Parts: sequence; C-alpha cells; structure tokens
Amino acid sequence: LAIDNENVYGYPTGVVNNIVALDRMTGSLEWSSKAMSDTSSYCSPIFIELAERTVLVTMSHYSLIGLDKKDGKLLWSYDIKGFEAEGDHCNTPIYRDGYIYQVFGDRKSQGTVKLRLAEDGSSVTEVWHNDKIKNNFAGFIIHDDLLFATIKGNNLKALSLDDGQVVDSIKVSTGGLIFSDNKFICYGQNGEVSLVNYTQGKLQSGGSFRLPKGKGQHFSQPVLANGGMYIRHGDALMKYKVK
Repeated sequence: LAIDNENVYGYPTGVVNNIVALDRMTGSLEWSSKAMSDTSSYCSPIFIELAERTVLVTMSHYSLIGLDKKDGKLLWSYDIKGFEAEGDHCNTPIYRDGYIYQVFGDRKSQGTVKLRLAEDGSSVTEVWHNDKIKNNFAGFIIHDDLLFATIKGNNLKALSLDDGQVVDSIKVSTGGLIFSDNKFICYGQNGEVSLVNYTQGKLQSGGSFRLPKGKGQHFSQPVLANGGMYIRHGDALMKYKVK
C-alpha cells in the first residue's frame, strides 16, 4: 500500500482490477488499472514526482513497473529474468537523480539493476546490472555514490553507482540493513547484529552480538529512535542504548 493526500493505492491483483486508487476519506474507487494483470509482491511502492507526471513505482510478481499516479496507466515494465515461483520481491526501489535502483533475489535474475528513467517518466532503459548482488528482502542503501547491500553468502557489498562493480566488501550475516552517522547496522537472519563503520570510503568491522530473546525467524528491520536501537524477534522487543 501507499498513500498521499488524496488516495490510498493498493494492489488487490486480478486480471482487471490489478492495481487501484481509492479515495482516502470515502473509499470510493478513483481509478483501476490492469497493470501487468499478474500477482503482487511484498514491495512498498514509491512516488517519483517529475515535471510531466508523478510515477508510482512498485514490483509485481514478475516485473518492476511504473504507473501514472493520476489515472493508473501502465507506463513501462522491466521484467525479472530467472523468475522463481515463490520470489518475495520485498525490497523498495530507490530513485536518485534520474535513475531507479532495485535489488532482486531470484537465483538467475539480473540481481542489482540501475535503470535510466525518461524525463517524462514514460520509459526506462537499463544502464547496468550486477547478477552477483542479490537479496530478497534485506533492503539496500545508497550513500556517497555507492550502493550497499547484504547478499547471500554473508557479505555486505559496496557497489559503484557508475558501473555496478563491487568496490568494497566485508563479512557480516545477511539481513536487514540500516545506516546512520557513518555506521551500518545489520540484523542478520541468523540472529547476529553487526556494526560496520564506514570511514573514508572503506568498510570496517565494529563488532557484533547475538540477540538473547525471542523465537522464530530473524526477518525484522532494526530501528533507530530517541537514542536507542529497537529490534523485534518474534514476540520479543529489545532496546539497546546507542552511544
């Protein structure tokens, strides 16, 4: 789901009412789009405001897609190669300076991609892809003209935005990634929380610990607020003081 001052934008799927906009106050249907007429993913949409139009960008189960926010018209789609039937596609795309970045997790997919968005938002063109940098839902961060993402195999990778090549790497457990004050915090899928310092363009280990409480999968994102770091594991919520 996504929301603005006028509407709520949802993805009920289906052949006809694939993506819809509902009036946020009354719930009445503002527009309905066939879009790709396929099933949804777990992606949170973004809005890209251009001079010509505002583009709603999200993931379907098979493609990264862009719709005109005004009427739901499908503007473009970028298909995922090597699609897996149970692919999650949870990562939210990032828009920066005319380009869209996304990380796919499918085994034979393009991995991490950079797409040039037309000035009027009507089309995209692939600039590069790196099929070695993949994750399903750990997210990614853009900072200092670099893209940072954890990948399967337990590494945090830094990619150049210019050509998609890896410029630095450090061992951490793959998982949810956040960034603040030149420090990365990764909550790994094995329950390990790692601190990585980012100094003069280099990644350096700052230590790690394992969560002591909770049960089940380690899939949540850590959150920084009011001088603390909050992490949920199953039915346990923990707060750590951040110095």
